Amino acid sequence: MEFCDNKILITGASGYIGGVIASALSRSGAKVVITGRNEEKLNQLYGSLAGGGHEMIAADLCNTGDIEKMIGESARAGGKFTGAVHCAAHVVYSPLRTLTTDKLAKTMHVNFYSFIDIVRTITKKAHFDERGGSIVALSSIAADLGEPGQTAYSAAKAALDASVRTLSFELAPKNIRINSIRAGVIKDNPGENYKMLGSLDNDNSQLYESKQLLGAGAPEDIANVALFLLSEDSKFITGRYIYADGGRFK
Repeated sequence: MEFCDNKILITGASGYIGGVIASALSRSGAKVVITGRNEEKLNQLYGSLAGGGHEMIAADLCNTGDIEKMIGESARAGGKFTGAVHCAAHVVYSPLRTLTTDKLAKTMHVNFYSFIDIVRTITKKAHFDERGGSIVALSSIAADLGEPGQTAYSAAKAALDASVRTLSFELAPKNIRINSIRAGVIKDNPGENYKMLGSLDNDNSQLYESKQLLGAGAPEDIANVALFLLSEDSKFITGRYIYADGGRFK
């Protein structure tokens, strides 16, 4: 898939999946605008991107003002956007007895509220290409498969998926598609433990992995789906969540 003449925002690019998506897009000709919380990792990613014309912006996605400034300044300086991938996430595992409103608020803010702020801002006429484009959000199988301690995370991802469906109605007249990816257990980095299973012992980690018919996935598996949803190959898909979970069955 070719993305020449495309400019795409990647949030959470300092994370492994976001970084792999940004790298894949750069190799396919896109200009990417990467943002994330870890500036050191962002710098490493920026230096490894193929092609040119990319941007690196440090921003706090919990601050609506930062989002508006980041997108507005980038559009004015480097041209309008044709797409975005929201990979930024905050994962909290907390049983009900320790689940506070502060934990809920932070989880909702990073996973859901910031997504709405980004979509509202980037799709303004001054910021988004008149040709239209595509927006992709990274969701999770946690949105409809409950696990102990995942109340906040599951609720945030379910809210994100529900918003994708309703936002598709408002964005279709602008020729902007919007979809999400319900990812399963993904190995963050070869040789490392699963981020979401890092607190589990080896036996329980293997149990979680065994629930996926194809085992654990790799970040590239999610990147391939993201690039498909950003491309013209998926021009008849909007308002949907796509499962990329290795055949998770329970």
